[in-house]
Amino acid sequence: MSGGTRNFGLDLMRTTASICVMVIVHGSFWFYHLWPDQRDVWYLGSMAMDTFFVLSGFLIGWILLDMAGSGPGWVRRFWMRRWIRTLPNYYLFLLINVAIWLWTQGPVPQWPKYLVFVQNLAWIQSPFFPESWSLALEEAFYLCAPLLLVATAFDPSKPQRTLRICATVIFLSIVMRTLWVVYTNPQWDDGVKKIVLARGDAILYGVFAVQWLRYAKPSTDLRWRLALGGVALVVIAALLFHYSNENTSVLARVAPFALNGAGFAMMLPYVSNLDGNRAPAVVRLVCNRIAVWSYSWYLTHLAVMRIMQALVPQKFGWLGSSVEFVLFVVFALIWAWANYTLFEKPVLRWRDRILGGSEFKSLNQEKPAAQAQAEQPYRPTAEHP
Repeated sequence: MSGGTRNFGLDLMRTTASICVMVIVHGSFWFYHLWPDQRDVWYLGSMAMDTFFVLSGFLIGWILLDMAGSGPGWVRRFWMRRWIRTLPNYYLFLLINVAIWLWTQGPVPQWPKYLVFVQNLAWIQSPFFPESWSLALEEAFYLCAPLLLVATAFDPSKPQRTLRICATVIFLSIVMRTLWVVYTNPQWDDGVKKIVLARGDAILYGVFAVQWLRYAKPSTDLRWRLALGGVALVVIAALLFHYSNENTSVLARVAPFALNGAGFAMMLPYVSNLDGNRAPAVVRLVCNRIAVWSYSWYLTHLAVMRIMQALVPQKFGWLGSSVEFVLFVVFALIWAWANYTLFEKPVLRWRDRILGGSEFKSLNQEKPAAQAQAEQPYRPTAEHP
């Protein structure tokens, strides 16, 4: 790697979420005709996506809070860095998915909405490019979060005020989701989970966590106890979903998203403090590579699935489906590596040349120097935000 070290705990968390979504959940598609009852597997994917959102809030929130106190023009710099980080890959795969859809289906439905990320703003998006729902949510956060800090006169010397504002917006977002469910009676997946206006709190839990971490400077013991509490919230959310009808219960369509967001946010102070030197080298390597490739992998894996299904539409038994599953994972990872190496990474290097290096400070900046060095502080480079 060039220019900095990484945080093993956050890479581990991202890798786990990536494997849950791209291998376990979407990999189960290949066995759907043999194993149709995949409800709990799909919920695992929802939990993993909540993990991604909280991680994004934690990492980008740290950058946002640093840049907000860096002087005039910081909003434009923040937007430029995020847009150059996310939009080239997005539009590349938008074109790829248009080509796949034209080849396999015909005219592309509602394609103009995808150009400006409103495909799932307050309505169910078309089946074209379905994985883009989460990217629309991320882009809405990038657009609105700095404006919120400006509108509330963000003051880096008053972290408690920032925490109160963040908590207020989270509360109002939950109220909005509740009203959305009560008055529109949507389906849990397409009508709530994937609707931008119903998920305004998804990324903010991570922002709250990182501001609290910077302000409270918690002890290792407190981090551990918070993590256990976070696990408890995630388990409660899973039980609530499992024992409810998610398409009729108001509680099941509102509470699990909030419980998961809060739960994973509570785990982050502990996870971000994990010592990667204690992990086997192969584990560190795998976590590092998957974390670095995760954005490309997210964009390639369903494109690979659509191509494979178009080329080989017939269904197989358990052995044949297992072969398809392995090929799906391998091809998606190879494409992700190639896309990262040949496209994503050069774009990020170009961004850093024209806008300067990352304005992100070490997660371990509050620790004694020897301890911080031993625990390999995280600093984004061209290989990360």
